[in-house]
Amino acid sequence: MSRIYGLTWINLFALHNPESVLIAANVGLSAYCPHRCMIKFEEIDEPLRVTLSRTLTIAVVVGVVASFATHNIRMGFAIGLGALWPSVGGHWIELLWLNLIRKRLKPKVPILVALRLIYWWAWGFVIIFPAFYTIHVIAPSLPPMPSPLLGGFGFLFVEMLLHGIFAMNHRPNAFDARL
Repeated sequence: MSRIYGLTWINLFALHNPESVLIAANVGLSAYCPHRCMIKFEEIDEPLRVTLSRTLTIAVVVGVVASFATHNIRMGFAIGLGALWPSVGGHWIELLWLNLIRKRLKPKVPILVALRLIYWWAWGFVIIFPAFYTIHVIAPSLPPMPSPLLGGFGFLFVEMLLHGIFAMNHRPNAFDARL
């Protein structure tokens, strides 16, 4: 078992599962030492309709949950609009990483994982400003914006949670550098 920056490579490339070894071979990773291999990345492309339906659904769900939690439709609408920044903006942040930045780095897997975590935190730090500004324009009665560090760690937490779910389902994810 390899430990890479605190992430354990358990079940990602389980040696007793032939499908895992086949997946590892297909993406250019070694099942025995994934941190020593270089990866050739393909460009990610998704139809705009699919992107907008997913990201807008996330914002609507956040707005509806906020409406029920606060018992205030206006507050839920404001929070839903604010959630558009991390959901839609987060998609473009990911595309920037996947299609431009990652290709230029070409480091080994553990370095890619560490850089991606820093990248997520930095963009979360940035994206909290327009999100809270949007919310405060519609609902100025909210308390002042929390520290931007909270946005960085919040964005990082959500991305790690989603990519952890991908990893548990043996799908491409940031922790094995297939996505």
